[in-house]
Amino acid sequence: MPMALRQLDIVATGEDDLDLGEHEDRVLHHWHVAAGDDARLHSLILRAEHVEGVVERVHDLERVQVVVTRALESCLPDVDELEEDDEVKDEPEPLFARVSREELRERMDKDSAIDGPFIVLVVASTIVAAVGLAMDNTAVVIGAMVIAPLVGPNLLLALSTALVDWRLGVRAALVNGAGSGGAFLLSLLVGLVMSVNPEVGEIAIRTQVSLADVALALAAGTAGALSVTRAVDSALIGVMVAAALLPPVVVSGMLLGSGDVDGAAGAGLLFAVNLVCVNLAAVATFALLGLKPRLWQDRQDAAWVVPTAVGIWVALLLTFVSLMAWLRGWAILIWPGAGG
Repeated sequence: MPMALRQLDIVATGEDDLDLGEHEDRVLHHWHVAAGDDARLHSLILRAEHVEGVVERVHDLERVQVVVTRALESCLPDVDELEEDDEVKDEPEPLFARVSREELRERMDKDSAIDGPFIVLVVASTIVAAVGLAMDNTAVVIGAMVIAPLVGPNLLLALSTALVDWRLGVRAALVNGAGSGGAFLLSLLVGLVMSVNPEVGEIAIRTQVSLADVALALAAGTAGALSVTRAVDSALIGVMVAAALLPPVVVSGMLLGSGDVDGAAGAGLLFAVNLVCVNLAAVATFALLGLKPRLWQDRQDAAWVVPTAVGIWVALLLTFVSLMAWLRGWAILIWPGAGG
């Protein structure tokens, strides 16, 4: 299925047309107007998956001053007519098309910040999750996962790895720590002031790790990475990621606050396993989609940074799962209740 349209506005000096090279055939429509002394504003309409190639092409042109990408909701004449005129339809559609790295980075960077809404959502989702877990009410727990702001920071961490952007990685780690740490501390307080029954179903199942949990977290990370690269806003993806992260950290805090150290440790270990799985799957997905830094030196670094990061995540996953199996028996990996 073809992706959405984008309008690329490029300010360049000189009156000559832009040399887009092999990317010229991917532009559906191109017009330009004067933009001050010795400068022109070039506007291009193209599909989102073609933006990155065009941006890379014009970025190296010395006369290009500004490049802006805009999302388009509609276009007249119809885009199919434009493609027929420009013979773009003859080009095979990529199996997994994606938006440009610049658009992806801007979008995720904007959605991952420690601001007022983020703090309110962390507090609200933690309280709702704690109530739902204590009441053994699955619907309430799902409601908490809908509002939990945990998707952006984790996918941003994976993106920073794929792009070898250390500044972005530090920011993602800080936001991740603030979100998860805040949820844990608040749930710890809940456990101190209210009675928590560790035998409640919604709580008990989150004190153990099984292969089903690993599969869920890996699927959540993959789906999350695919959704953002397709510029898809889906609450279901957020629920999947939050399902792997929010309930375990809340259960860990509640049980620790109520004095159940073993149960808290089990839930904490489940959270750690899920966190690793989500990031492992997201990094691998970004790499398979061909998401790379723009600069040549950064690409050289990515050639070893990405495999190293994947290796570290895999090693951590094996370590955590082995630790849980050693503590409660290997059968627990197949069936969560087997460990007693």
